[in-house]
Amino acid sequence: MGGIAKGRELFTESLTSADSFFDEIMTILITSFGFVVSAQLMKSKYSPVLEYPEEEYAKVDFPFAAIGEQKIYSFKMFEILGKVANAVPLDSISYTAYEKTLDNISNVPNATILENRDTFYFIRKVMAGCYLSYYEKIKDMVVGRYGSDPLHWPPPLQFARVVRNAFAHHSIITIKNPNVPPVTWRHLTYGPQDNGKNIFTDLFVVELIDLFKDVEPMLR
Repeated sequence: MGGIAKGRELFTESLTSADSFFDEIMTILITSFGFVVSAQLMKSKYSPVLEYPEEEYAKVDFPFAAIGEQKIYSFKMFEILGKVANAVPLDSISYTAYEKTLDNISNVPNATILENRDTFYFIRKVMAGCYLSYYEKIKDMVVGRYGSDPLHWPPPLQFARVVRNAFAHHSIITIKNPNVPPVTWRHLTYGPQDNGKNIFTDLFVVELIDLFKDVEPMLR
């Protein structure tokens, strides 16, 4: 995963079960962690993490690098999984943002590099499915508050709808009306000229979390 080397700490935040996207993010995190650890074991027949003393597990970071920004969101996945495995109620998950210092995992000493056609394919499929589930969950709320015409929605919700349509079309941006104005969220803008673009070029776990967080206040 590109950019996993961490620089200075930027901030620490928490996601809570009160957030409408909490279950979806939990699913994405656990699936991502399980995939990466399993793939590492299958490829190398060894994982240094498995030899850590039990008290060290909670210290292990699992980072996700942003694509368009110089930042990383890092989670204590063993702490999260430990609670899930032991049926401990999980009402919040914390993560720490760090400055991204490398753009290529190949520059990270001793990193396990997974490079083939299916690398992170299944994580992306889970992300798409979770996002579609999330969008269907909030859609009636959005329409009830802002009306049925997406052009009258706040910009983050307009952008969220375009992301939904992409995930519903094999992660390909699909804007059928050639005259519709572009949608913008943070540093990203999509319009009819972007039809056919794979949305994972611009968006992965960090961006999805940020989009969820920006949409959340508009649902309350």
